[in-house]
Amino acid sequence: MTYQLTESDTYDKAHQDADDWRTREIAKDIAKRKGVSCSNLLYCSIHLLQLQCGSMHPL
Repeated sequence: MTYQLTESDTYDKAHQDADDWRTREIAKDIAKRKGVSCSNLLYCSIHLLQLQCGSMHPL
């Protein structure tokens, strides 16, 4: 049995991919502006994702 993506599934995937890309780019920009090292870039990305999702859980 093969699963075929519906137009809605394809749109949702493209939307999620765009959100993920945008989040990474914003995190890179924040890191550059604040002089954050590459090792802290992941932390910035996760924090930004939490802000976008409305999550208030500390890292």
